[in-house]
Amino acid sequence: MALIKEGKLLCQGFKADVLTDKLISEAFDVQASITWEEERPWLRVKSGKPVK
Repeated sequence: MALIKEGKLLCQGFKADVLTDKLISEAFDVQASITWEEERPWLRVKSGKPVK
């Protein structure tokens, strides 16, 4: 799996390594929380405001 922002590779690897709060927040400029249930990621967006 790969996470790309503005044409640049942010992270590449296993989904558990790529789908993290920090990386998703950085990629989409939101405050996000990822939880895992039965090996599936669930995304919760806390805020649509850019993360600094």
